[in-house]
Amino acid sequence: MSFKRGVLTPLETLAQSIAGIAPSATPGMLIPIVFGFAGNGTWLAYLLATIGMLFTAQCINVFASRQACHGSLYTFVSQGLGARAGIYTGWAMLFAYIFCGAVCVTEFALFAISLTHDFLHLSVNGYLMMLASTLITGYIAIKNIKLSASLMLWLELLSISLILLVVVIALGKQDTAMDLQQLKLSTVNFENVRMGLTLAIFGFVAFESAASLGFEAADPLKSVPRALLMSVMLSGGFFVFVSYVMVFCLRGQVPGLAQCSTPLLALSSLIGMPVLGHFIDAGIMLSFFAAGLANLN
Repeated sequence: MSFKRGVLTPLETLAQSIAGIAPSATPGMLIPIVFGFAGNGTWLAYLLATIGMLFTAQCINVFASRQACHGSLYTFVSQGLGARAGIYTGWAMLFAYIFCGAVCVTEFALFAISLTHDFLHLSVNGYLMMLASTLITGYIAIKNIKLSASLMLWLELLSISLILLVVVIALGKQDTAMDLQQLKLSTVNFENVRMGLTLAIFGFVAFESAASLGFEAADPLKSVPRALLMSVMLSGGFFVFVSYVMVFCLRGQVPGLAQCSTPLLALSSLIGMPVLGHFIDAGIMLSFFAAGLANLN
């Protein structure tokens, strides 16, 4: 892999963490599940998850602001809790990144199959799509770390922009932007939010991945801690806003949000722009590609 000291700009460093989170994939995957538990408290579950992850990021930054390293949490835990704890952390991270990378490759293939069928009316082999995704991400990661980070930045920006466009239009078509059932937490209790919070936290998996770019980032003692905090803040704000709008706009629809496997497509159809839903699916597919690349990095 082509590693060069200080080649990544602050934005590219931030892209590594945001791509690890893959925020554009969350509305279609996790928000309906979180809603199934938290109901009108879905936005609150994501808000609490964001606050909790900000505290976690600040703990990591205690180390990241003093030392630039490739070991990320493995190195930091070793320094704070000893070698044994560091070894356990290292193995846990290794398996987590392998598992998340495999999930990203699989989801990329699933969206690619769906889009190929809808637009080209062709049936493609899922295993071939997974193999193609793996080979391309592997090539980009090995080719150059700056190319990899830049590509992740633009893919995530494209995907998130498409989602925000649909969400903002959907909210604008409502009579009011105030959903009192959500704001008053109607029919919500602590147990609902607690169960939803567990899954909402899962949406922030791999937010710390920028900490592994210590030698590649420009001014790593400043840019890496800033990237960790900003990735949580930006992604968390995105989750809170999108979940609020989805719960508000899809209330009373059949199937309901908890049973809807394609809520963004349903939202785009609701505003009379179903074609945007397919573009969003393409954006989510690219987001999984970027997330797989972030895990490989």
